[in-house]
Amino acid sequence: MRPPHIYLPTINVDNWINEINTHFDNGSLPYQVFYGKERSTIQFQDISRVAIVLATYESVCISGIKESNDSQQIGTSDQGRKKKSGLNLSNVRWFRIVLDEAHYMKDPKTNRSIVLLSLKAQRRLCLTGTPMQNNLGDLHNLLKFLRLEPWSNNSIWKQCVELPVQLCDPRGILTLQNLMNGISMRRLKTTVLELPEKVERVINIELKSPWNQIYEKNHETFAVQFGKNRVGGQGWNSSDFFGELVDLRQLCDHPALIEKGPGINNYGWNESSKIVHLVGDVKDFLCSGAVNRVVIFSEFKRFLEM
Repeated sequence: MRPPHIYLPTINVDNWINEINTHFDNGSLPYQVFYGKERSTIQFQDISRVAIVLATYESVCISGIKESNDSQQIGTSDQGRKKKSGLNLSNVRWFRIVLDEAHYMKDPKTNRSIVLLSLKAQRRLCLTGTPMQNNLGDLHNLLKFLRLEPWSNNSIWKQCVELPVQLCDPRGILTLQNLMNGISMRRLKTTVLELPEKVERVINIELKSPWNQIYEKNHETFAVQFGKNRVGGQGWNSSDFFGELVDLRQLCDHPALIEKGPGINNYGWNESSKIVHLVGDVKDFLCSGAVNRVVIFSEFKRFLEM
């Protein structure tokens, strides 16, 4: 039986290492990172000497797919190549497997999910803030990984949970709630963080000319295509709807966001009423001495780059 094994996104590797080094002094919790070029040199005896193995989702996919491909080939040269390629994590029986950001395996058809579902372990744990992102199928794939019978069974899941919930049957919703209460531990921000009371302010800002006229014209066109002014009762494409809606939102942020090609460089940041107001607010906050840093969120990366 091998040590606990943690799968995580590549971006979280350093965070896990930092947490281990913070809470365990002088290497009292030895660990092995199965990631990058070094993974080809890691052998079975290496993981036998550590308390935790950290591996990225990408590495397990590569390892599992290569094992599948290699198993279809015969010959001494193939055996030599497999030996050189290092340890295959899919062949190890682990004591515990932990999936960090477990929603990474929400799609059962991906190679990542197929390999993770095939792993052998005595105990399993999923860590995620979003067990269901798009639909109940996301959650069901996690239940399959956890081996939670009978809910990991496709027919039982559809009959007792998925279909009733889709039909807004309160019995299906109650079943799902009882299931989650029995298998999950929730940590809310209110219990783990000492945050000040949230204050929300909605500030109305007038678009500068000529962008306000352009916005009104585009909004009228949008209403004719998709809204209350649509004529003839003709249908419309949802992707077109959301594309045009995003254009309207971006125009409210900065006119350069809806420019195509080199024209984006023709505008200064002060063309945006929103940025002008935002810069003033940030200066006031910093000069007040009440705060020493400000975090700005935006859905559009290009807006922040301005």
